[in-house]
Amino acid sequence: MESGLRSLLKENRKALLFLGKFVGLYLVLNTGYGLFIEGYSPGTDPITMMVARNTQSLLSIFYQDITLHSTELSAHVTIANKGLRIINVFEGCNSINVIIVFLVFMISYGGPRKALIKFSVWGIVILYAINLLRVSLLFWVAIYYPNSLYFFHKFFFTGIIYGCVFVLWYRWINQVRLHESGTAAD
Repeated sequence: MESGLRSLLKENRKALLFLGKFVGLYLVLNTGYGLFIEGYSPGTDPITMMVARNTQSLLSIFYQDITLHSTELSAHVTIANKGLRIINVFEGCNSINVIIVFLVFMISYGGPRKALIKFSVWGIVILYAINLLRVSLLFWVAIYYPNSLYFFHKFFFTGIIYGCVFVLWYRWINQVRLHESGTAAD
């Protein structure tokens, strides 16, 4: 049995190393992020505030009177239209958790360093932009289809953003495979 286990471990060495890196790095980054967020409790952290401000700027293209409201004792920012509260932006709305999962996979999977950094930076920009669009569309859903807000928040837009993460991972895996076969440039 011991030799069978050794053989199994040897056969799956790359997958086990990937899994070990993924879990370890995820725990480190997620714990660090959690400590960062706790440092601002009970108020709003600066990343969530930045997402709310960027969403306000995006929404201001279509709506005249978009305002933000927050207090030192609240972990969310309210986005209002003409003084009427429409949605609240909480820490979970700032896309950092999604970005952490994206980056952990990228680092764990590996690849040419320069290409990895470039692809990761572009991936973060894409995910952040998609998240701003997501929060803006939730604002729109809250105004025009308030009974559907839970579905769109919990399922639809979550599926879209994670679908984008999977597409980015797929593209990265293909890029690394092409590089390893000698048919792609760094």
